[in-house]
Amino acid sequence: MINEVTTKKPKLLVITTTYPRWEGDTWPPFVHELSSRLTKSYEVIVLTPRLPGAAESELRDNVHVKRFAYLPRKFELLSGNDGLLQTLKRNPLMFFLLPVFFLGMIWAIRKQVNQGVTIIHAHWLPWGFMASLAAPRTPVLTTAHGSDVLKLRGGPWRFFRRLVSRRTKAISVVSKLLADRLEEDGVQSEKILVAPMGVDLKNLFISGAETVDKSIDLVFVGRFIETKGPDLLIEAMRFVNEDHPEAKLFMVGDGPLCTALKERVRDYKLDAVVEFCGAIPNHAIAKIFAKSKICVMPGRADKDGASEGLGLVAIEALGSGCRLVSGSNRALQGMLPYGASAVFINPENTAELAYTLVQMLNEEALDRKDFLSFRQALVDKFDWENVALSYDVILKNIAV
Repeated sequence: MINEVTTKKPKLLVITTTYPRWEGDTWPPFVHELSSRLTKSYEVIVLTPRLPGAAESELRDNVHVKRFAYLPRKFELLSGNDGLLQTLKRNPLMFFLLPVFFLGMIWAIRKQVNQGVTIIHAHWLPWGFMASLAAPRTPVLTTAHGSDVLKLRGGPWRFFRRLVSRRTKAISVVSKLLADRLEEDGVQSEKILVAPMGVDLKNLFISGAETVDKSIDLVFVGRFIETKGPDLLIEAMRFVNEDHPEAKLFMVGDGPLCTALKERVRDYKLDAVVEFCGAIPNHAIAKIFAKSKICVMPGRADKDGASEGLGLVAIEALGSGCRLVSGSNRALQGMLPYGASAVFINPENTAELAYTLVQMLNEEALDRKDFLSFRQALVDKFDWENVALSYDVILKNIAV
C-alpha cells in the first residue's frame, strides 16, 4: 500500500483547442507530442473541445484525452485547424457561441480538478485565464504560442495579458520575441519563461542532406491562408519558372485559399511544375523534407516585422537538410542557432522572393561539416527530448 502511494504520479491537466482528432491526423500535433512525453512524470489528461469524428474519451500514447461538450453536436463549430481567431474572423456570428464555450470549458476543468488534478498546463493565454477562474487554487502554467500575443493588440488586450500573468504561476513563450512583447505589455519579466515547442529531430525529421534523390526543388508546408503567404509563392514561381523551367514546387497543406491557388496555377500554366499534395500527417511531411532542397515560408509580417510566434515547420525543414527562404520572422531569427542556411526577405516583393529562390537553386549542396554542426545545435534546442525535459522542470517548479 505504501509502495502504491509513493509511486503514484501527480495529475497534470493540459488545456488546448488545437489537438489531433485521431491517430495520424493532419492537425498540428505539438500539444500531444509534449503531453505524451510528460507521461513519464505525470498522469496526463488533455482537455479539448468536442469535434465531429473524434472520440469523446480515449487513451493515446498514455495520454487521457477528454473532449468536452458545450452545445448540441451540430452547433459545436468553434474549433478547427485554423484556430479560434481565424474561425471568428471568417464568421463573426460565431462570437455568440463564445459564452457557452467558456462555460463548457470551465465546467470541464472543475470536473477534472475535483477528480484529483494537481497542476494545469494551458496552451494559449485565454485558456490560462479560464483555468484560473475554474481552479483558482491549482497552479497554472500558461503557454503563449503567438497569435495570443501578436494578433490581439491594443489597451484591453494588454490589460488582459497582465491579468493572466497575475492569476497564473508563470507564462512560457515559444520565442524571445513573444517574451519581449509581453514585457512591453507590462507583464513581469520574472513570470516569463522562454521554452519553445519541439520537433522530433532524432527519429522523424532526420537529415536528408546526404540523400541522392533531392527530387523536390521547392516545398511549402502550411495552411493555405493569407498570413502564410502561399499566393506570394505562386506569384514568384512565374519568375522562377523562366530561369528554372524544370524546378518543381510541392504545396503541402489545405485551407480556404486552396481553390484560388489552383486556379492561379492553371492561369499561369504552371500545372506541370506545381503539385498540390493536400494536408498530410507529420511522418509524410518528414519524407518530403528529406527529398527537398528548399523550404519556402513567405508569411506576411505585421507592421512590427513579426509573422508568427516561431514557426516549427522551419525547424523541421532545416533539421532535414533543407535550405530555408522565409518572410520576415523575427521570432524565428531570434531562436535559430548560428549556421542556419536561411534567408529572410520581404515576401510582398515577389521579384525579390523569386530572385532569392533562383540564387538558392543555383547554389551547391550544403557543406556537410557546417550542416552537422548546425544540426546538433538545433537538436540541443528543439528536439522533443530536451524540450519535454525543460517543461518538466518548469511544471515541477510552479507546483511547489
